[in-house]
Amino acid sequence: MRDEADRLDGSGARQAMDDADHPLRSDRLSLVPLQRDHREDLLRAPADGRLWDLRFTNVPGPDTVDAYLETALVGRAAGTVIPYAIEVDSQVVGSTRFWKLDRANRKVEIGHS
Repeated sequence: MRDEADRLDGSGARQAMDDADHPLRSDRLSLVPLQRDHREDLLRAPADGRLWDLRFTNVPGPDTVDAYLETALVGRAAGTVIPYAIEVDSQVVGSTRFWKLDRANRKVEIGHS
């Protein structure tokens, strides 16, 4: 019991994040840990509709993708978010993240999708 509490509190944030370094897979899609290498894929996925130009979305575009990735990766290193690239048939179609991590109550929110 104490090991689990240590793993979930602030001092165990690195261990909790290490657990998130593995893909989550289903029959239809995979969530793979987001990396800087996903940059071009994240630009290609919404390019047909230039979704980054729409006012009611927050899709990273050519001018914002680097900051988007940096924020996600800094958050992962800090233990505050768990960012993923979304893959369908091994092709990146977007990204998402678990955020507002509440280790004490074992809850997260899903967003930035």
